[in-house]
Amino acid sequence: MDDAEEFDITLKCMKTVGFSEQEIDEIQSVLVAILNLGNVKFDNATKGECKLDEGTSDFSAKFGNYLGIKDAADV
Repeated sequence: MDDAEEFDITLKCMKTVGFSEQEIDEIQSVLVAILNLGNVKFDNATKGECKLDEGTSDFSAKFGNYLGIKDAADV
């Protein structure tokens, strides 16, 4: 399996069914955001709160950036 070839096929299919370039870009941004969110780890916190593991905080910032959230604290 060639990932680059599969990616090209996927893009061609998306264009064939009518996705615009903007829609394709937005879909890719959401997918990349989700993949980054999968790398975020959480530490134990008090009830009702969450605390990010400091070693994975960069991933949460990337997640926010791909979704247009500029302030990492808002994530």
